[in-house]
Amino acid sequence: MSELQLMGIINVTPDSFSVRCDNNVPAALATACKMLEQGADIIDIGGESTRPGYTPIAAAEEKARVIPVISAILEARPDAVISVDTMKAEVAAAALEVGAKIINDVSGLSDPNMGRLVAESGCKYVYMHGFATHNEIAKLSDSRELYSGYEEFALRFMDEVKTGVERVLDSGVARSQLIVDPGFGFSKRGLGNLWLLDTLPQLIEWLGEIPVLVGASRKHFVCDITGEADVVKASVAFGKMAIERGAKILRVHDVADYIMHCN
Repeated sequence: MSELQLMGIINVTPDSFSVRCDNNVPAALATACKMLEQGADIIDIGGESTRPGYTPIAAAEEKARVIPVISAILEARPDAVISVDTMKAEVAAAALEVGAKIINDVSGLSDPNMGRLVAESGCKYVYMHGFATHNEIAKLSDSRELYSGYEEFALRFMDEVKTGVERVLDSGVARSQLIVDPGFGFSKRGLGNLWLLDTLPQLIEWLGEIPVLVGASRKHFVCDITGEADVVKASVAFGKMAIERGAKILRVHDVADYIMHCN
């Protein structure tokens, strides 16, 4: 994977902060087709919000949101590469059955059945790092409360990513299936996201051939880091910084803007 790939975000949820289709299949299909026409390489479909303070939902409800959308997109665009954004193996299995090719798991293999599913299916798997549990995240106000400085941050981050990646591989997932998301904005606040950006080259060197996916689009910290007031312009600028440090996949809301400025 030598060239940059763009993963377009579509949330079929009532509570995600952006590009929300509210369980509306025609709207999600239209959005996906537009993103593909603009140049998206992957479409990432999510049925459960993971924004701060989110309310978890049952697998049955999540499947009812994402499966019709995945099916509709692949019926209209059989060539589309679909990723399902889920923490649940039951949802991931249903998505793979209708044609999804990637499982994007922000929980880092919290479902004990996920590793076996990925290994047996041969699909791609996005492992995401997060320092804290959902309850701990709610208590944090700034990453500086957790770390004395960059060195401490980078040491703990790298230790935890290495442990997480080894856990995924030990579950039977092949290195060729793995993509790593360092988790911008997930239990990393204030200086934490800037420190994480500076740690990307170290992470990428350790991972070798395993590609890194960066998902920072429209997150509030991109404006602070880039100095851009407009969140879309700030997201693109942050994306370019991530590419310069070795990121191979950007998970984005505004495909056309990234195509114009990052390729």
